[in-house]
Amino acid sequence: MKDYLNEINELFPTRRKYEDKTKFIEYIKQEVTEYDIDIQQQKKTRNIVIGNIENAKVVFSAHYDTPARSVIPNIMMPVNKIIYFGYTIVFAMIIVTVSITLARYISGVFGIDNRQITILIYLVIYFASFYLMMMAFDNKNNKNDNTSGVATVLSLIKSIDKNSNVAFIFFDNEEKGLVGSKQFKNKHKTLMEDKTLINLDCVGNGNEIVVILNNEEMPLANLLKETVVNSLRYNVHFYNKKQAMGNSDQKHFKNGVGVFACHKGKIIKLYTPYIHTTKGTVADVENIDFLINRLTNFVNRMNEER
Repeated sequence: MKDYLNEINELFPTRRKYEDKTKFIEYIKQEVTEYDIDIQQQKKTRNIVIGNIENAKVVFSAHYDTPARSVIPNIMMPVNKIIYFGYTIVFAMIIVTVSITLARYISGVFGIDNRQITILIYLVIYFASFYLMMMAFDNKNNKNDNTSGVATVLSLIKSIDKNSNVAFIFFDNEEKGLVGSKQFKNKHKTLMEDKTLINLDCVGNGNEIVVILNNEEMPLANLLKETVVNSLRYNVHFYNKKQAMGNSDQKHFKNGVGVFACHKGKIIKLYTPYIHTTKGTVADVENIDFLINRLTNFVNRMNEER
């Protein structure tokens, strides 16, 4: 099977700008000739919908936009909520402290004795710092986030029997707050009510496969647990949305399922490092092969039972 992971990483390392996304969409159109493709656009957000959503029992998805370069790594910790939120708060407090200090310093240098002006200076410094540290610059190292997910979905398109009741979506603007999946859900709320959506995000770095189910009672939950199972190299962990968190596009859907790859640590039980940083160069083709094998088996079993 084609190595989509390394090909996309080489051809389309960044997919933030509208024109870069346009080139990627044209690439998808050239690669996927088995199904009809519908580009659903709302403002500057374009979701790539592949196959017949109406007839599908299962929808596989991944976001194709890439993040900005961040000074502070966004470490994914799905089962360590306290540590994750503590990490986030510490980062925010550093920016707040630096911004307050600089605002007071500038007010002192220029002899500003007006509290409101000092607060305004603080706000300008705070938001400018946040923008420069988190959003301003492109990051070409997105092999895990989320070229790995995109490569997995493209490979699934090639490996799953076309006559299966499946469809595929590449969501746009996940990095701007799950915008693409929210727009899709709002447009197709009734249609997606009973469908299983399996979202692949950051699946390339780590041997611990984390699967988070929004609804453990959904019709295909047991089949998913029976088919996406451990191998000699990979351990699979199933959680519900109260036990683990995965901030990605599956959150918007009743029967959403998030799939992530993590490492196992002593203090932080499961984690994925280097997200949104220049070190996000690690993603393993074997991870994709494992997921293709298990998820294709899942669809095949679903086809047998219909």
